[in-house]
Amino acid sequence: MIGEAAGTLAALAVQQKVDAASVPVRKLQSALLKNNAYIMPYFDIPLTHPHFAAVQRIGATGILKGQGIPHHWANKTLFHPDSLVQTKLLVESVSPFIGNYAVRNEKYFYQQDAVALLQQFITAYPAILVDLKWKNSNENSLIELIQVLWPQWKIGEYDALKPLTRLQLAVLLDSIIHPFTLMDVDYSGNFIQPKR
Repeated sequence: MIGEAAGTLAALAVQQKVDAASVPVRKLQSALLKNNAYIMPYFDIPLTHPHFAAVQRIGATGILKGQGIPHHWANKTLFHPDSLVQTKLLVESVSPFIGNYAVRNEKYFYQQDAVALLQQFITAYPAILVDLKWKNSNENSLIELIQVLWPQWKIGEYDALKPLTRLQLAVLLDSIIHPFTLMDVDYSGNFIQPKR
């Protein structure tokens, strides 16, 4: 993975006629994903997974972090796609993007909570509506959008009263909000400046 990343970085630097440190991290990560390479070493989401790229992008934002576990002489990083989203962890991880917000359910993040989260992102980044070709971000419009897209994503049954799995939330956010493109990071993994 390191060799492929280094080679891709060198190629991008040559194409853009800049030094390697000037190539934006997200541009490098996007190029790696385009070439079917990992940017997050999730052991439980292989390249062949239908939502590989979405999980990679959401993992790279830090919104849904992986878990490292010891494995023989090295570590494995797991995404846990079927685990339920824990509200407290999610609220902490989205705060660099949208600040604090209130969630109805304390332990797990339900499908109905996703609409309020989408609204928070749209409020913070109004350009998202342009991408959606959507006239407003009211609750009914967003519910309608999710209900139209959900069967296309093939991520299980849509039920507003069910908790979301990590895979479902990753696909939902990646497909509608695109948080991977909202905030740049430096080569140390620190957020640079929101694109608003």
